Amino acid sequence: MNGAGGGFWAQVKNAGSAIYANRLYLSLFRSRHPERLATNSPDNPSIIGDVRIHPTAQVDSTATLGPNVYVGPGVIIGEGARVKEAIVLDRAEIQEHCCVLHSIIGWDCVLGAWSRVEGHPSDPNPNDPLGRVYSESLFNKEGRLNPSITILGQGVHVQSERMVLNSVVLPHKDLSLSFKNQILL
Repeated sequence: MNGAGGGFWAQVKNAGSAIYANRLYLSLFRSRHPERLATNSPDNPSIIGDVRIHPTAQVDSTATLGPNVYVGPGVIIGEGARVKEAIVLDRAEIQEHCCVLHSIIGWDCVLGAWSRVEGHPSDPNPNDPLGRVYSESLFNKEGRLNPSITILGQGVHVQSERMVLNSVVLPHKDLSLSFKNQILL
């Protein structure tokens, strides 16, 4: 993992690799720029592990973030929300009591209150000295989508109290139903 400059190199072949690369990047912040990571304090959300919150993001003090979370510019995270192992891109809104696990939330997405967006972790084998994320086929032998992280494209709106599990959602979709193991075109 370590490169010549003491940094890291991570091969990103699939979306699950992006979550792992985010984890590596945040750990680099911890060792070289800890001031860039969020910390626990009475007026801030509960922080677990390495979390980067852009200064323009608004995160409610009752939310819990981490480990391994990036929150981009202009993001709004509501009260009681839980975000873990995720990348939340610019101007996304995660309303109150949402749960986001092992997912990438695209630009300008809106997750309604009490919605759940969850993917399947695709971490590397800790016993593998190369520590790489193995790239499985998108589909199994039966033609079904293999479990992976969930990705919401730009401008996706998930209605309140809906679940999106192990799915890929292309941009500008309005989800009024729950989905599992789907690619939504």
